[in-house]
Amino acid sequence: MESSLKSRICDSMRALLYFSMLIIFVSVLTPTASTTTPYDTSQYITQIQDIEQELKPISQAGMNTSLVEYYVNNALQLISKGQLTSEEAAWVENNISLAWSELEKLKAEYPSYVLWKNIYTWASIALYASIPVITYFLLPRVWAYIWYWTKRKWRVARRR
Repeated sequence: MESSLKSRICDSMRALLYFSMLIIFVSVLTPTASTTTPYDTSQYITQIQDIEQELKPISQAGMNTSLVEYYVNNALQLISKGQLTSEEAAWVENNISLAWSELEKLKAEYPSYVLWKNIYTWASIALYASIPVITYFLLPRVWAYIWYWTKRKWRVARRR
């Protein structure tokens, strides 16, 4: 009787082990519903507003800000959907970080850009302002030189 009891216990334990393995196997292979929580978009909106405020003077100075605007636009297209999945949130974060890095590059170039823009503007003004002065002094000299050059082969006859 003792051996039959042992065999029953072993059979019960074996059945319990097979049953638990079956449950684990099924739970691993069965696709589960998405357990990701939707991401809140308000933090992304505040980051984009910060980018906009720092981008405004750079854009008004005339620098090319199209790449930053492209990254921000890509992020805003997904944010406009509302709740984001984890993949979409990662994509938005990547676009925002790319926009920040490009903005930092533009901010580093900003003083040099403004300096050269001012030099170009003032050089253009000086050139246009000097045109009347150059005309006043050089035009009579050029006119006289051309007149003498065209008349040099003339022969003058004596009057009788």
